[in-house]
Amino acid sequence: MKKTIYYSLLVVWLLSLAICAFVLKLEPNTLIFIYVITQGLMVSIYLNVFKKKSCSKS
Repeated sequence: MKKTIYYSLLVVWLLSLAICAFVLKLEPNTLIFIYVITQGLMVSIYLNVFKKKSCSKS
């Protein structure tokens, strides 16, 4: 379930970035800056969604 939400969020994010670039006519430098910042957020979400549960032996 979490993976489906993550991939849906990824698709929506890429589409919204493309639409904003087209509608707002963003410069390439600004678009790259926005992409890098939001990609950092997506990586942090990715790590939370796909982290493996640790098994500890007692």
